[in-house]
Amino acid sequence: MRRHRFLLQLDIRKYFPSISHQKLLEGLTCRFPEATMTRLFRTIVEAHDGVYLRTAVQRHLADPLFQPERGRGLPIGLLTSQVWGNAFLDPLDQFIKRELKVGGYLRYMDDLTLFADSRAILRTWQQAIDVWIKAHLDLTLREERARLLPCTASVVYLGHRVDRQGHQPVAGFLPTARATSAWLGRPNATRGPCGAIPGIVCRTLPLLTSRALSLLIMPCASPSFQVGLLPFRPAGLLRF
Repeated sequence: MRRHRFLLQLDIRKYFPSISHQKLLEGLTCRFPEATMTRLFRTIVEAHDGVYLRTAVQRHLADPLFQPERGRGLPIGLLTSQVWGNAFLDPLDQFIKRELKVGGYLRYMDDLTLFADSRAILRTWQQAIDVWIKAHLDLTLREERARLLPCTASVVYLGHRVDRQGHQPVAGFLPTARATSAWLGRPNATRGPCGAIPGIVCRTLPLLTSRALSLLIMPCASPSFQVGLLPFRPAGLLRF
């Protein structure tokens, strides 16, 4: 934000429910060609096929532009979904950094932020990204969520309000224990150590959020960031 005049925030429509099983397995097989690994990946992916066709889940999605179907979707919250969901967009990172030559770029799962000194360039990049993910990943951008802002403005990112001076948490970003339990169908679930989401999410989210926000304020110059990959990614797991 301190090095550029404008930023563009992009979001992929219903990212986890839209991930193609075929394209995901092709990428995993390319990276891990061993037959035993391929069978394991396929077993995990197919075990949850159709999860987004359930009535209760469809009510939660509440998006008239999204139609769930078999052969698509990773269950949110599953540990493999978090790793694979990040890895699935690695080809997009490569396209943005190597072909579009975007200098300032940050991605946290399916939330993309691009930086430039021209509004026109950012719009051109947005159109190119939209065409590319449709053609190569069978995904679409959520156009109504795209935001092009001057870097002097404050923006909400990962539950924090960020500007050139720093960042502050937005009240009410993390769901309460009651809301989380209701969504999971467990009305009597105990409160986690953060008073909200129990378990590992509470321990890791502040660390990852702080790292991602630091990159947003001052884009990182590390070699891994140069190709669009966050430095704290598990090495060797996320590139197809």
